[in-house]
Amino acid sequence: MKNTSWFALAGALMVCGLLATPMRAEEMAKAEEAAVAKAKTSKILKVAITRNFFTNFPERIIKMVMQPFPEIVKKQTNLPGSIDLCAKSTDLADQLAKGECHLAVFNSHEFLWARAKNPNLKPLMLAENKTTPLKAYLVVNKADEIKNISDLEKKEVCVPGNSRPFAETFLNYQCCKPGKAPKEFYGSVRKTDDAEEALDSLSDGKTQAVLVEKAAWDRYLKRKPTMAANLDVLKESEDFIPAVIAYIPNNMPDGWSDIFRKGMISANDNPATSKLMMLVKISSFLEVPENFEARAAEMLKRYPPSGN
Repeated sequence: MKNTSWFALAGALMVCGLLATPMRAEEMAKAEEAAVAKAKTSKILKVAITRNFFTNFPERIIKMVMQPFPEIVKKQTNLPGSIDLCAKSTDLADQLAKGECHLAVFNSHEFLWARAKNPNLKPLMLAENKTTPLKAYLVVNKADEIKNISDLEKKEVCVPGNSRPFAETFLNYQCCKPGKAPKEFYGSVRKTDDAEEALDSLSDGKTQAVLVEKAAWDRYLKRKPTMAANLDVLKESEDFIPAVIAYIPNNMPDGWSDIFRKGMISANDNPATSKLMMLVKISSFLEVPENFEARAAEMLKRYPPSGN
């Protein structure tokens, strides 16, 4: 192709918006700076949360669950706020960087993955629900004499439909052969309505393994001790770090991060807000512990970002 033809093609692509130009890149950078500047002068604290906190919930239920959160923030900090749902956790960091929100609520492992790409992300607080610990098990039937994960290759595993992202991450990374996804390693990955149904099926010898969260496993041990006696834990996860409320310090209005942190830390001690917190499935807001980075490093070793 002659140079004149190449320049003509490049010009056409630029006109059509198919070839990035220095001017466009500069305009995008300026637009992002303007959005961040606007965020810093905002009079409303904007919070975003990933949809996968609400696995299998319809939109109307999610909105009802989320609705009390701005009221909790207002009561504790006197900051007017809003909360929006983000379809993908991978988009939360982008929203923070662009100034579209001030705070973002991540599952902890997803926060660590996002921070690996955007080091400006910082943990401001943690949010936990003590009634549903972030711990999972892979359970098998004793009669099958399964001793290790490799014994389950081409067998069936049941995954309750309400399993949270941390539990499925545990299954993906710790309960398969390295380099294989569950659908590649297991002969079948069967979804069940809930953990009790899956564990009943396992106890009856109708499946070979079940992914179950700690709260559901503990309930089963109490409610059906005879059937539970047929079962054994093959693999146990660590305690995952609670949900992370993240921010980018330079994108927050002056003083708001301290106001939010100081106000929310005592939210569970306030009878008015503690009742609202029950609705959004939060028992308490926590300071970022001193061992956070050490735990984060260990988690990233076990659960590295996909593609790394």
